[in-house]
Amino acid sequence: MKDKARTVGFQLEDGYHRRLEREGKDFKMSAGQYARQLVIDALDDANRERLEKRMAMLETEVSELRSDLATAVEALLIVAGNYPKEKAKEWVDRNLRAQ
Repeated sequence: MKDKARTVGFQLEDGYHRRLEREGKDFKMSAGQYARQLVIDALDDANRERLEKRMAMLETEVSELRSDLATAVEALLIVAGNYPKEKAKEWVDRNLRAQ
């Protein structure tokens, strides 16, 4: 179900209003329709930007976790699996560090 539309009102100096009229004509919109679309676009972009920042943080965290996992597995292979250090590193590099 779609949210109920509500009215938002504000005043603009003449120069900005003329600009809305002029730029809105390019899209076959009134100044009000164009102003509404600009507000919606700006709000949607703000959400997208916040999500992109969060995604970048998560990518960093995943990368760090992969590195920690590789280090832990290498240690387990050496200590518990009696792998030689070189063989353990080779296995981890091939299976966990290769991206």
